[in-house]
Amino acid sequence: MPGPEHLRRLAREPRPTGGPQAAEARQYCGEVLTSLGYRVVELPFEYSRIVGEMGVAGVKAALDRVGLAGGPVRAPLAPLSVGELAQVTELLRVAELSLAA
Repeated sequence: MPGPEHLRRLAREPRPTGGPQAAEARQYCGEVLTSLGYRVVELPFEYSRIVGEMGVAGVKAALDRVGLAGGPVRAPLAPLSVGELAQVTELLRVAELSLAA
C-alpha cells in the first residue's frame, strides 16, 4: 500500500493546474495506481457538468443513477427535466461509471 513517501514526492513542489508539474503528478499517480492493480483512465471533465451546471439536483440524480441514495431535491429547488436526466445518464455512461440496474 502506498505510504508517506508518495505524499512527500507529490508535495515537493507546487503544481499549477494545467502546468507540467500537474501532468507529472498525474502520470506518477497513474503509475503507482497501475502498479497496485487499479485501472487508470484519464477522462475529460465533461461529467463535471453534472455538478457545475445541474447543481444539487444533478448530483442527486447522478447518485440515484449509480445506485446510491441521492433522493429528491427539496424546495425551492426543482428536479431535473426528463431531458436533463437523460444527459446525466449519458455523462455517467461516457465516464464509465456503473449505472444501477
